[in-house]
Amino acid sequence: MVSFDVVSIFTKVPIQLALSIVKQHVQSNPELSQRTILSTTELNQVLEFCLSSIHYIFRGKHYNQVFGTVTDSPVSSVVANLVMQDVEKRALETFADPPRFWKRYVDDIFVIIKKSNLSEFFTRANTIESFVQLTVEYKK
Repeated sequence: MVSFDVVSIFTKVPIQLALSIVKQHVQSNPELSQRTILSTTELNQVLEFCLSSIHYIFRGKHYNQVFGTVTDSPVSSVVANLVMQDVEKRALETFADPPRFWKRYVDDIFVIIKKSNLSEFFTRANTIESFVQLTVEYKK
């Protein structure tokens, strides 16, 4: 049993990758027309605006975030979750002997995997997307 943690997931999610993954999810939703009158393109434009127009004040100074999503934005957790879902799917589908158990909550992952596969799987998971950097904690 091991625990993986994604390092700084929110601030490292590339906006263009996030938009691409969200667009795929939205396009594949057969109920989209029942939920909104906006097209997939319009939804993506709104999301891009939300993710790219981020400014905040820290100690009286104004800043613009130039990469990733904001940690405390409601849309960031949804976007990060969809991106991580895509990354974990690719990691699990491309490994010959995947973990027996995999459960993720945002950036924390509990895994049951053969000891002999752990190192190779950990390395593979860290190369799926350059922004995803996992740390590992072993169950003693």
